[in-house]
Amino acid sequence: MNKPTRLTGVDLFRGLAAFGVTVLHSRGGTTGAPDLVSSWLIISASFAVPFFLATSFYLSFNRFYSRGKLLNLGDRFQRLIIPYGFWSLIYVLSRIVKSLVLGNPQEAIGVIADPIAIIFMGASAVHLYFVPLLFFGSLSIKLIEFLENQKNQPSQKNRFLVLGVIISLILDMTLRFTNNSFRLGANVAFSGLTEQISWLSNDQVILRIFFVIIAWIIRCLPYVFIAAIVAKYDYYQNIISRKIPLIAGCSFLIFCVSTFGFLPINSMIPGGTSITEILQGYSSLILAIALSYLMKDNPIIQNLGACSFGIYLAHHLSIEIFEFIVKKISPGLLEPISATTILITAIFGFVTSWAIVNLCSRNQITSRLVL
Repeated sequence: MNKPTRLTGVDLFRGLAAFGVTVLHSRGGTTGAPDLVSSWLIISASFAVPFFLATSFYLSFNRFYSRGKLLNLGDRFQRLIIPYGFWSLIYVLSRIVKSLVLGNPQEAIGVIADPIAIIFMGASAVHLYFVPLLFFGSLSIKLIEFLENQKNQPSQKNRFLVLGVIISLILDMTLRFTNNSFRLGANVAFSGLTEQISWLSNDQVILRIFFVIIAWIIRCLPYVFIAAIVAKYDYYQNIISRKIPLIAGCSFLIFCVSTFGFLPINSMIPGGTSITEILQGYSSLILAIALSYLMKDNPIIQNLGACSFGIYLAHHLSIEIFEFIVKKISPGLLEPISATTILITAIFGFVTSWAIVNLCSRNQITSRLVL
């Protein structure tokens, strides 16, 4: 079966991942699951960021292997920095306004207390760290492109990719169980190292930024190597199209096992969350690719896929505005936290963000700012 010109299944899963992120940040986020149903709802949405990482790197290598198109880091930087800067400013201003409206001027000052984290680490909102993470993770794509363009034997290149997966995965797992991975909220990395070595400190701005970038690159390395393998074998061997039911079934099974903890990897293996996230990201991506062979082009799904990055960036503001208004009008309406209130908030945030992003995408200037 010929590969479809557009991966509609990937567009669909992009939308599902964007909705998943919205669920994760609704009604208290991942700490706000008081019962089994809401807990499973949040767990089922946890694939979102791993899927976005896997998809971004896969598509880069897909263009490389199918068309020989190299990743242009300048274009990627510009593609990411404009919406990142715009939304960072929006979230900083919204937090300041919210604090002032609620009569907390000290909290408003605290919003800009850590400008380094806001500028480099997406600290203006809980989800914006993903943008610089994605960019710095993309740096390692250039290494693989360079090596793939050398005149080595294909078997040597393939061994390098497999070895890269193993080594990078061990590195990421080591960072995680030694408390050296990037800490969201504190916006630092290598805390375990700085606690052991007195002359190293995250109070040193340059060192702090350097440590975070290294931690992000290491986190993305397994995704990048696996993306190269998946894209390479899918293009040259056309494996997925030849065994669609088997590939889709196995991917779905792996997704369920890794996501819902049927195999407790996180507790069995130190740093096992790295393996879990990789399995989530690539099982969902491969399932999406397999489904693309079975799905017809759909303009709504295509629009959803095109808007998914913008939805990711905008959803937190939509949620905060919705929760703020509801609390003012009817303080107890969204209480207690449950699967129902999480879904209500998430659906509103998702639909509102999609509508705004879709509207902005029709204008060249607003499109570059928003998504």
